[in-house]
Amino acid sequence: MATFLNNFARLSLCSAFFVFVFSEIPRAQEQLTAQDIDDVRYMVELAKKRGKSTGLLDFNDPVQYRFFRRRAILTGATPEAAPQFHRELEAARERHMAKGGLSDEEALGGAADGTGEVAINQVSGFGTASDTVEDFNASLLSSTPGGSELTRLTVQLHNEAYDPIGPLAQNTEHAQGENTQVSTTGTFDTPTQPQDKRTVYTVGTYHYQPYGGAAQHGYLVSQSDTIPQSITTTNPAKHGGNVAGQIRVCLNRSGDDCDITEPSGGQQNVIFPVAGSITYFDDIQTPFDNNNSFSSVVITKQQSGGGCLMAASQNLLELATVSTDKKTLSWNIDPASFGAACFNQADQLVYTLTVQVTVGTGNTAKPVFAYVTNASDAVADLNTAKILPIQFRWGCLAAGTEVIVRRDLEDTTVPIEEVRIGDLVQANARGDLVEVIANTIGTEPVPMIRVATDGGPTVLVTQGHPLVTAGGIKLARQLAEGDVLFGKKGEHLHVTGLEQEMYAGNVWSLDVASVSADGTDLGSDGTTFFANGIQVGDVKLQNHYERLSRRDPRSVLERLPAKWHQDYFNYIRQHGSKE
Repeated sequence: MATFLNNFARLSLCSAFFVFVFSEIPRAQEQLTAQDIDDVRYMVELAKKRGKSTGLLDFNDPVQYRFFRRRAILTGATPEAAPQFHRELEAARERHMAKGGLSDEEALGGAADGTGEVAINQVSGFGTASDTVEDFNASLLSSTPGGSELTRLTVQLHNEAYDPIGPLAQNTEHAQGENTQVSTTGTFDTPTQPQDKRTVYTVGTYHYQPYGGAAQHGYLVSQSDTIPQSITTTNPAKHGGNVAGQIRVCLNRSGDDCDITEPSGGQQNVIFPVAGSITYFDDIQTPFDNNNSFSSVVITKQQSGGGCLMAASQNLLELATVSTDKKTLSWNIDPASFGAACFNQADQLVYTLTVQVTVGTGNTAKPVFAYVTNASDAVADLNTAKILPIQFRWGCLAAGTEVIVRRDLEDTTVPIEEVRIGDLVQANARGDLVEVIANTIGTEPVPMIRVATDGGPTVLVTQGHPLVTAGGIKLARQLAEGDVLFGKKGEHLHVTGLEQEMYAGNVWSLDVASVSADGTDLGSDGTTFFANGIQVGDVKLQNHYERLSRRDPRSVLERLPAKWHQDYFNYIRQHGSKE
């Protein structure tokens, strides 16, 4: 039985007068019928036939329509509970029937790898928790650029006979959809040996609807018959950067906070190394082709949604090597390229590497999936290795910018490039001193902003650098003439000019402690220092306010088109609010 590709990321407060519809909202999940199980079998075979395990559903096909609709109803989205969801479903069916169904190109279409941002729908983890191969986990992820009116995922695990081995799980997000995840578990009654064949299918559905766009309905199907011996991740990984709990990738930057430094990278050239290995119990089938193997490397933006795929020219399996004993697959893509504008400063990235190969021959041939991910719903198991969150870094001050530093019990000013780790810098007008944790060096390929004030000082900063104003923290690009900044004694400095200019020299950025030298907690907005006599923020403030600048302050109902309000009210009554 030919194996098939998996995981390819493609297209794939209430008003008192609102009338609630609460009748017929199920409280308990129904059992799958024999017809439901036959439809699962049909979807698995369709995925094998198409050679891609994710794609759009063709609702001109009555089985695909019935499969999707039943999964929705079985997980609580009945026509009564989710009327707009079903209106969108019926509208999609009418479109498909009017054109005689979707072509394979339409069902499997999407953006080319490594060329830009796309919606991502993928299996983010799938495997067993023990070498007795009894307990399984599976997780899905959907990420829509800019979010969605509605995103809905369902997932269930099935055995070789397509019977369910665990619950049918769902997750629904209204006016969110940037990082929608769902997970489920499954269990066999008896153990088996690690190298033995035990077929398990992950079968899922997705619905996402971009704001103002048409609903997209699709499936996710993957199969695994055994486990690898081990998964090793060399990159991306922690490599000595002094920021705990994350892998910091510095593009056009270097410093003590960086785990990975890419001097030629940048916002328009997203690159970092991808390296690791997987060892299997049986021989790996080669050469690799669409029938026996698959790989993908995808990064998605946890907050702002959407993601990028590794460049098609860097197919992992084409660049990988197989050991002489045919048991170990290794890769080292340095750097891997993900195209332009695939992330924003301070975005937390969800990284998912998927590798499927076939081991053994003839009747003993078995597809084996392995994942490396930091998706929050994915579970670390024998098929899935978890890594830390990834964050990209840039944003700095021009070389020569003077910083107030306490040395030899006296305050002095030194160029930012001469500030050392462990130096104490003045944080505020009270004179609190904070320790420098890191000082990062780099270059800036896009125009910087020269901020001029009526008090005399000027400072040249990157567009995303934070400054302290009378109205709160603002990024340089958010400043306007007349805004009030602060000097080292608390004096007001009015912004009189904001000019963009290219800068060819090095730029620097400080990371300072949030607790002062005398033990005072300065709070989340207190990690500041003075640059040319103007109070500015450090990298932590920059990361925080970059994220805030992309956050929509409106409530779900304010963001959500009115046509979805009834579905939303019914859903929060059934499942509770996520706001």
